[in-house]
Amino acid sequence: MIIVIAIVAMLAPATAQAATMAVDMKNNMFTPQEITIQAGDTVTWTNQDQAKHDVNFGDFKSPLLSKGETYSHTFETAGTYDYVCDVHPFMKGRVIVQ
Repeated sequence: MIIVIAIVAMLAPATAQAATMAVDMKNNMFTPQEITIQAGDTVTWTNQDQAKHDVNFGDFKSPLLSKGETYSHTFETAGTYDYVCDVHPFMKGRVIVQ
């Protein structure tokens, strides 16, 4: 019986581990500008600039971030999510969730 349980446990698919991906706000750009992740993954934006930035997806947005501050969001649903910095609307990015 113990051997059967051990074999079943070994054959069970491994549970996917959620990942955290990083996007920098530097030189008035999001780097990388486009990122592809899996549903359940988290993206963390870090402001590396002296200027304040935010991340606005329309349906949700970050607070205004000073240098060194971060904002994280976990994406649960597949889709393409475009975002912009409200302070600098030429700063644009995209998260593709598979």
